[in-house]
Amino acid sequence: TSRAVSPPPPGGGRLARRLAEDRARGKEVVNMLWLQCCTEEKRLLLSSDSAGFRPFKRDDGIEGFGGMIVSIVLLASETEHLLITEMLREAGCRLVPSTQERLDVLLVDGDDAETLEDVQVGVACGRVQADNVVDVEWLEACIDTWTKLPMDPYLVSLPPV
Repeated sequence: TSRAVSPPPPGGGRLARRLAEDRARGKEVVNMLWLQCCTEEKRLLLSSDSAGFRPFKRDDGIEGFGGMIVSIVLLASETEHLLITEMLREAGCRLVPSTQERLDVLLVDGDDAETLEDVQVGVACGRVQADNVVDVEWLEACIDTWTKLPMDPYLVSLPPV
């Protein structure tokens, strides 16, 4: 049985203890984003479908993410957009359009030639450095570990200019 809950308030309290008890009994504990995405998709999603469905660690976000300017290219669905947006917010990032003057990180979901050519234009214009263009899996791995991980394993291969 799954239980959708909002993240416990800072300091814990009765709700935090109840969530810990539920986990100890083998129940899945998910956040409200899971419920929202199930409603959007009109189907029951597995909590394992995304790192964004587990209750987030709420303190000050992920160290090193605070104030990071991030944009996303090519999300396949509204549900994915909700997930990625919420994960970025919880991590402490600022999400902006990909046409932003300067980006710290560009998340790419998809590897079709047209998308990668558009990303390459952004790199050529100096909006983002090529070594800061990563697959969305980087963000999911960072959320899973609540640590800013190296980008190298998640770099997106861009076509030559």
